[in-house]
Amino acid sequence: MRSPEIRSRATSDVPSGSVSKKSKKSKDDKDGDLIREGLELVANALVAGNAIYEKVNTRFDPISEEEIWKLLENIGIDEECISTAYLYFIDKPEKVRAVLGCPWEKRKH
Repeated sequence: MRSPEIRSRATSDVPSGSVSKKSKKSKDDKDGDLIREGLELVANALVAGNAIYEKVNTRFDPISEEEIWKLLENIGIDEECISTAYLYFIDKPEKVRAVLGCPWEKRKH
């Protein structure tokens, strides 16, 4: 059997579990910080992308119903089709931009 002095020296030479736990926790903290920073960068990129999307999709002022009707008349839509076209563009106002881009030479005069 070992003496108490030998036993205490033997146990003090062995690394304690708390030291390895601290180093593991420190590594985990660093990994967590890297993940948090990465997620923050992704979130910021999504916010910036959404802002650009909103800006692009709202760059045209909305056109009133009366202006849509006049536009369809000016383009030369036939009388029997104008009501159907009007209702279509009221239902899908984002499609009006395509009508506004119709070249003059392609319009009925």
